Amino acid sequence: MAHIHRKGPIDPIQVDVKLSSGVPANTINIGDLVALESFAAVPAQNFTWDTDEATTQTNFAAAFAGMSTSRSRASTTDTRDLQITVDTDGYIEMDCVSDNYDLGEYVGADSESSQLKQTVKVVSAKSKAVAVVIEKAPAASTRVLCRLVNTIPKR
Repeated sequence: MAHIHRKGPIDPIQVDVKLSSGVPANTINIGDLVALESFAAVPAQNFTWDTDEATTQTNFAAAFAGMSTSRSRASTTDTRDLQITVDTDGYIEMDCVSDNYDLGEYVGADSESSQLKQTVKVVSAKSKAVAVVIEKAPAASTRVLCRLVNTIPKR
């Protein structure tokens, strides 16, 4: 399942996607968490890994653009796939690691095998976060309601 905007402001921006030989380098789906690398959008799972999870989460949060509300297909020649719309604000229902989530906790991208994932989990500091929990979620929750943080207009 993808992250879903539930309510609140959206503050959309248009962002170029990362290109390779003139075509999109990565597939970006609606609801993906995206960051900027060299001023171009990349989804969490394609963000450059650096040393360990904590370092990569911090780098991702520092480059975080928001949640994609349009898609781009890798290797397509369709010019409509060269830019995506990204929501930089809002209350987002996010896929998360099975856990309990308390109001005010920060969440950042989870990782596996030296790669970030589209799921989020509790992180130790705002500098690693992409969102803050705005509604308590009971034990073993796999969806949590959050508000985006660390996006371009909020820096």
